[in-house]
Amino acid sequence: MNLMKHNQLLKLGQNLLEAPWPKCDQIARQIYEIGGEEAKNALLEGLKGKNHHIRLASIKMLTKFHDASLAGYIRPFLDDPLYETRMQAKKSLEVLTKEEVSVG
Repeated sequence: MNLMKHNQLLKLGQNLLEAPWPKCDQIARQIYEIGGEEAKNALLEGLKGKNHHIRLASIKMLTKFHDASLAGYIRPFLDDPLYETRMQAKKSLEVLTKEEVSVG
């Protein structure tokens, strides 16, 4: 990855953690579209967002990578306090693991 894209990802990752809804959805999509491991890492950082919309956007975009190794990062969100986040985690895990998932 070239330096310009690397710097762009760093900036987008920082912006994601501070973004309100629906801006966080747009930023998460931009990160996904850049692609690669650094984009995955930026979205994984988004899972730590205080706002549930940030976590939700990050889960959605991580799922688009179709990388089963990401399931372990998403699984804890089956117990998220917010219904919407739990349901997205369930849906994402079913896509990534190709197994039925139940929510606690």
